[in-house]
This record gives sequence, C-alpha cells and structure tokens, in this order.
Amino acid sequence: MDELVQLRHLIHKHPEISGEEKNTKARIIAFFDQLPDCKTIDLNAAGVAFRFFGKKEGKHCLVRCELDALPIKETENKPYSSVFENVAHLCGHDGHMAIVCGVGKWLSEHSIQFGIVTLLFQSAEETGKGARSVIEHPLFQEQLPDYCFALHNVPGFEKHTIICKEDTFTPSVISMIIRVQGETSHAAEPEKGKNPTRNIAGIIERVLQLNSDAASEESAFCIVTPIYTRIGSQAYGTSAGEGETHFTIRTYSNKKTDEITEKIQQITEQYLENTGMQATFSFLEEFAANENDSTCVELIKNAATDNKFNYINKPAPFSWGEDFGLFTQKFKGAMFGLGAGKDTSPLHHPDYDFPDTIIQTGVQMFTSLIQKVTNE
Repeated sequence: MDELVQLRHLIHKHPEISGEEKNTKARIIAFFDQLPDCKTIDLNAAGVAFRFFGKKEGKHCLVRCELDALPIKETENKPYSSVFENVAHLCGHDGHMAIVCGVGKWLSEHSIQFGIVTLLFQSAEETGKGARSVIEHPLFQEQLPDYCFALHNVPGFEKHTIICKEDTFTPSVISMIIRVQGETSHAAEPEKGKNPTRNIAGIIERVLQLNSDAASEESAFCIVTPIYTRIGSQAYGTSAGEGETHFTIRTYSNKKTDEITEKIQQITEQYLENTGMQATFSFLEEFAANENDSTCVELIKNAATDNKFNYINKPAPFSWGEDFGLFTQKFKGAMFGLGAGKDTSPLHHPDYDFPDTIIQTGVQMFTSLIQKVTNE
C-alpha cells in the first residue's frame, strides 16, 4: 500500500491533460517493468496495456483506468500538490491508476490459472476521445476481451461502499455547437444587416425548455446546459453579423441524445426561417451511455459481498458522463462506483483529492472480479 500511495502522489504532483499524458504513461510503464510475467502493449497516444496469461485457455478479462488530468487549478495545498499552475488530478484518475497498478502487483504474485487479464491505462477520457482510440487500435483489435470492468470513485458516499446498477449507469453526453451566419452592417444602421443576437437568444431560451431532470423517469431524463455564447466582436461601430452558442446534452440513452440533438437543430432552423441567416452544427466530446451488463453487475455485487463491502443498488444513473460507455456498448462489461467519503469535495472541484484509504478497496474488488471471470 505504501508503494501505491507514493505512486499516486507522484502522479498527482505531475498531472497531464488529455492527449498529453506522455510522462504519466512512462511512470506506469516503469512500474510494470518491475513486474514479471506481463506483456507490455504500447497503444501509442491511446495509452498502454499490460497483459497477463494463465496456464490454460479461458476468458479474457479487461480492467481499465484513465491517464488524464483536468485543466483546472488546484487550490488545496498538499506536499504532493500539482507542480503545474492550471492542471490537476481533480477527478481521481491518479487514484484509479494506483488501484490498477496494485492489481498488476497482485497478478505478478498470484498467477492466474486460466484465461487472460489485460490492464488498460487509457488516455483522454475527459474529452471522450480515449476509449474510441483504444478500441480502434490494431493491437487492441488483435485480442478482444470477453469481459471488461472499470470503477470511478464517488464522493458523497461512505468510503469503501460499492455502488452499481444494471442497464444505464452513466448517461450519454455530447457537446453541441451552433454557429449562425448573418451579415454585418454599420452599428448606426443595424437594419441593413442581419444581426443574429435575438435569434440566438430565442434558440437558447427554447432549447432550455427541453430540460427534464426527473430521475424517476429515465426515458424522459434530459439536461441541456448552456456552456458558451459569443456574438460578433468588439468592433463597436459594427452590428454583429455572426455568432455561436454551445450546449452540453445529457440523456440516459444514445437514442434519446440523437432525438434531442435533432430537436435542437429543428428549433434553430425555425428561428432562422425567413431571416436569410444560416446555421451550421458540430459535435464534440461525445460519451456513450454506460450500459451495465446484468451478469457483470451480479459479479460486482458478489465481489463486494465476498470482501464484506457495503453494496448499494443505485436506483437511477449518475448524471456525469464516462467514455467507458463505448466499451460496454461493444463488450460484456460494467462500471461501478467506489465511495470516496461523504465529506470529500465533489469531482472536478478545486479542493478535491482522491482518498488514499480506498486504494486497497479498489484492488480487492478488481482482483475478486478477475478470479471470478477467469475461473468461470
């Protein structure tokens, strides 16, 4: 545990944002270089994986964690605080890495009898690009998993508690940009141009009416959040001739997200009808919904019971997105929550810090799941 805590603190002190995790990846590789009987699979910018082989054929179990930090300033002063001004591990990916390194240590000391175990350290989770980069990588495609598991620490729940549910665990999330093109004119003669200000304001007001956060009605759940809006430029003699507005959309299914984005496009086109203005739409940071397989959820529940951890069957999905959803869309798998403490600051908060005391809990959960899958 001391070694894993020290590793976590080292990673926390030197965070790297999505797509720039070169040194973090090197530290993970250096840790696994000390372990016997594992094969390193370099996935280039997508991350790195380490594979352990049983003595006989069996199921292939994948355990995944994330390499990236956030572009947010850390405010809590610790001996291992980030050395970078506006980059910090404020989502707990440093703790997730320490857990999976602990699983690697366990595998090197307790050889599996059957099957294959792959420990994946994935880049760019925070932008929604990492999972797709891994899955599309030729080396990953060579040996696809039968089962895949991941966890995320969850502040607000008692430490060491395991939180899970069947079906949707985290929502489908996508960011949408609407750009409106009109025509500039002199600020003294705005009627001679096509200023999109009122139209964009109307679009925002109408789009926000799509919100429905009734967690008990999963089919209706929708959160559309305004993120950024810009109209024209600081040219005070000119009436604006273009602008843009950005939203993040969350629903409990990929199908529902498609329906909402289509509605937003229809709303935009209605507001611009007969104005002579045109809109273009673009999408980024897409996260597929995590659809937890019922068999995998039962394995997680049994692993929690075996280790005497409190298990909570969450009645409704979490509202934050996680790109592990792309794995559960393609393979039998599940993600579960690991309680990080009721008094722990929320994820992405400048005072957040992953609690070292739950590292061992994560290790025990994953090693139990590995044994259940590979001995099947």
